[in-house]
Amino acid sequence: MPPADGARPEFDPETVHRYENFIDKQLREDLRKLLVERDKVYEQMSDHYKLRNSIETIKESRQIELKTLVDIGQNIYCNARVPNCSELFVDIGFGFQLEMTVEEADAYIEEKLALLQLKADAITEKANGVRANIKTVLRALQELQLAIDLRD
Repeated sequence: MPPADGARPEFDPETVHRYENFIDKQLREDLRKLLVERDKVYEQMSDHYKLRNSIETIKESRQIELKTLVDIGQNIYCNARVPNCSELFVDIGFGFQLEMTVEEADAYIEEKLALLQLKADAITEKANGVRANIKTVLRALQELQLAIDLRD
């Protein structure tokens, strides 16, 4: 808030330091967290795209039985045989799997992908807002530094 007499406030190197700390400790950390969150959403989307591709393969081949490799953890795979591919168990979150037909699973995956895309877009918008805030504060810092340099 400007002083009551209308004079410009005095800025010192400590004020510049506080702004720099705000950028480094608050804004950049907020941006990092948002980008990590968005990357997790992208990983979920990747998993759902893989599942959708598998479902498409099952639908196109019209196989009743399927032989495949299953990741049992830490990139260790074992052979698996699925005797009936007409129904699948799909992980719907919170540790629940739901039995669905191939068509139901395909529709579920499409809806889930659309929701994940909306979530990723919202996080990207927030990240862009934080980036804009960083640029604004950096511009303000440049002006403060210029004012300090001119004063001295």
